Amino acid sequence: MTRELTQVARLTLKTSSGSLRYTLGHRPRVTRRMHLDLDEDGNLCVIVPRRWSREQVDRLLQDNPGWVQRFLQRARQQHLKPLRYVDGGRHLFGGEKYPLAVRLGDGVTTRVRLYGGVLRVETPDRDEDSVRDALRGWYRQQAEARFYRRTEIYADRAPWLDGRRITLHLRRMTSTWGTCRRGGEVRLNTHLIKAPLATLDYVIAHELCHMRHMHHGPSFWAQLEELYPRWREQVAHLDEFGHRYTQE
Repeated sequence: MTRELTQVARLTLKTSSGSLRYTLGHRPRVTRRMHLDLDEDGNLCVIVPRRWSREQVDRLLQDNPGWVQRFLQRARQQHLKPLRYVDGGRHLFGGEKYPLAVRLGDGVTTRVRLYGGVLRVETPDRDEDSVRDALRGWYRQQAEARFYRRTEIYADRAPWLDGRRITLHLRRMTSTWGTCRRGGEVRLNTHLIKAPLATLDYVIAHELCHMRHMHHGPSFWAQLEELYPRWREQVAHLDEFGHRYTQE
């Protein structure tokens, strides 16, 4: 945050999908429209002309949630230090960070395993590209095992599915956690394997609710409340930490 920014207040805005925390401020050059920025800790700053009211700011934020989240995703990604794929580099899995232990293997294949609180990687080549590819493949394997199992659990808790078969597709994505089609096709972001299990469960529950309500209206959120009552916590978690899970 630059020195010319005048802080006004730290605020929390209640939205239909959770809470948005931000710092409201002014800059001399901002006289016509809203600008978004990050402070040195990666928190959202909303910069507006001095004449704007709090109600005007809140209304604009509530009317443009996609714009705010896209900004946060891009800006926080740039704010992060680059990941290192070397001995001691720390990487996320299941919401926890684990150090890498990279070893030169004696074959032509790679192996990754989580053992003793360490992500142990054996590759025929220890350069960072090889280690990154090995870890990416391991994430995919873990996602396939965990995502299918958790989807089955929540599908069994969703009576509106009435035994309908869910077709699950896994894909590495940068800005979407999940999508669905009414016919029973669900796509999940494999980066979610880096998040806590509760976060993965929320995204699965969210997409299964779309099998009945293909919108984000009141009936959708009521349905989600029944299937996954802690959804607000996970929305806030993804808003705050989701950029770390998509980092590569």
